[in-house]
Amino acid sequence: MRLRGWRQITVGLVLAGAGMLMTTPLPSQALVFAREFERSGKGTAQVSLQERVVYSLLEATEQTANHPNRCNTI
Repeated sequence: MRLRGWRQITVGLVLAGAGMLMTTPLPSQALVFAREFERSGKGTAQVSLQERVVYSLLEATEQTANHPNRCNTI
């Protein structure tokens, strides 16, 4: 098969994978994680990077579990 054929197959697989990924809660959790991670860094208290990551992951999991459409209001 020529290079052009492989390129079309690769693009098709990437688009199919992206479509499947968008049907999972992962994109909304990633958005909440990023927002909480940024917010936790703006405080006046000295917080380690590990604490910020754990806190942000917990908040993202909790918020998307309780409010699945919450990220659409941002």
